[in-house]
Amino acid sequence: GLEELSESYFDYLFAFEVLEHIEDDMNALLSWSRYLKREGVLLISVPAHMKAFGPEDDAVGHYRRYEKKSLYNLVESCGYKDIAIYNYGFPLGNLTRKISLFLDKKEEDKKELTMEQKSIMSGIERKKITNKISFLFNEYAIFPFFVIQRMFYNRDLGDGYVLFARKQ
Repeated sequence: GLEELSESYFDYLFAFEVLEHIEDDMNALLSWSRYLKREGVLLISVPAHMKAFGPEDDAVGHYRRYEKKSLYNLVESCGYKDIAIYNYGFPLGNLTRKISLFLDKKEEDKKELTMEQKSIMSGIERKKITNKISFLFNEYAIFPFFVIQRMFYNRDLGDGYVLFARKQ
């Protein structure tokens, strides 16, 4: 466990689509950061835009989505510098999210689960329709979207953020 590790042990801290599942995100990040060396790299991704928070976020155990400024402030207050935030997912991520919302009307089934149970299920549960149409999303079909997405990294139109920072 973590109790066996010394502080300032790791060069990198990665957390992809994790912080939004933790009620006290600041204390979680502070706790994790103890194990990161000075000048160590933090790389995280989180869902973007609280105005987009909806039933699907609740169904997978999200406490929040992030705004660029609040994410920056959170990471800075936890002792990081050289913070860079990139917005990703436009236009394909936004489109697939809307299609997913349209296809999945079973969010009511998850109302009785705890936030922790919803978070666990979000990491292992896949919709049947996703498996049926996954062949459409091969590297050739999505390549144009990767190219287009690069033009919008700094436009704040996408569905998620990727953040890079260094520990002070």
